[in-house]
Amino acid sequence: MLHTANRGLQTWSLRLFVAVFFVALAIIGLWTASQFAKNWKINRSAKLLKDHRLEDAKDLLQSLRIAFPQDPEILLRLARVYRRLGEFERMSTILREAAKYHAPSRAIELESTLAKAQVGHLSEVGRRLTVLLVNPGDDGPDICEAYVNGYFLLHNVDFAFRIIEAWKADYPLDPQPYFFAGVFFEQLGLSAKSVPELKRALELAPHRNDIRVRLAKQLFDIQEVEQADAESRFVLRADPANPNAKVILAKCLNVAGKPEEAIRYLEQVTSASPESVDAFVTLGQIQLETQQYGPAVRSLERAVELKPFDSGLRYSLANALVASGQQEQAKPHFQTVSAAKLQLATINQLKDTVTKTPDSADLRYEIGWRLLKFDDPVQGEMWLRGALQIEPDHEKSRNALVEHYQLTGKPDLARLYSSNQ
Repeated sequence: MLHTANRGLQTWSLRLFVAVFFVALAIIGLWTASQFAKNWKINRSAKLLKDHRLEDAKDLLQSLRIAFPQDPEILLRLARVYRRLGEFERMSTILREAAKYHAPSRAIELESTLAKAQVGHLSEVGRRLTVLLVNPGDDGPDICEAYVNGYFLLHNVDFAFRIIEAWKADYPLDPQPYFFAGVFFEQLGLSAKSVPELKRALELAPHRNDIRVRLAKQLFDIQEVEQADAESRFVLRADPANPNAKVILAKCLNVAGKPEEAIRYLEQVTSASPESVDAFVTLGQIQLETQQYGPAVRSLERAVELKPFDSGLRYSLANALVASGQQEQAKPHFQTVSAAKLQLATINQLKDTVTKTPDSADLRYEIGWRLLKFDDPVQGEMWLRGALQIEPDHEKSRNALVEHYQLTGKPDLARLYSSNQ
């Protein structure tokens, strides 16, 4: 009887052992699968960051953050995405969380430094560039990108391009320095120089539609219409709804004598992307050329609504109004254009003066606020940031930036430039 009881106990013990063993295996398997999925997503986010697919990277990292809320690597990477997107307040929040969960202080400090460099606060962090590049590791491209952005925003083009050349030399397979060079040449009005840079970027990253679209635009601008058409169609085969590619293709079709087809493409874009200024401008111009004056007025009115500071758009709208018999409605737009011309003449005079006195924060402020209101807010921001680079406590420049960012719905940047910072 005792022998039978012992044997039953042994059998029960064996069954318990087997059950515990398999439960342990299941737990280990689930943990291993979870870690595998986590590592795959982290690696995927790195690829998305490299390709500058920031919204996709943000979505992926936010899902990881929910699953692993205390992982400092995930938090640091998410902070980097927010920094690149210009969402600095969210970046700061994430960095505080990362510090709470013992993320390396050097990594936290790096993101804070790059945020300041990225928006042109180089009076504080400009001298750190050389130190950061002594042993950058995987952060080298991000460091270069942030500082290039900052120097270009400050209108220090020569130094920005020197960093780009060093970036190319140190990371020869990275398409981004070539892409940046292409974009900057475009903004300087040097399309012929922009095209070879963008072509090299595309050779290094043929899957990147953002580069291909930019190249198509520049090819059109230098009247390489057939190539621009081919590149825009290539993008649309991979991404049929790409609004920028559709606008470029529409321009090519119009030049090729197919305005009706061009208008169909542009109407698709304006319906699906009602914030696309380029689509409304191009549509309005083609409608004006084909004597569709009423539709042209409506298209150009929407473009001016989206970009009210652009005197060129207002001039186009005024001409469309005159062509449609609405001379009285055109008058205020012509008056705005005349006022803008006077201010632009003043800006050009001030630019001539600032070359002789480059360290004048007051001169840069006078240029900056005029550009904000009468020509190009992006350029205006650059000049105002330049004033703060020279004189960090320049109150007029700081207040102008804060007001501009408040009016344009950018509270993170408004807080960044607040006098309380």
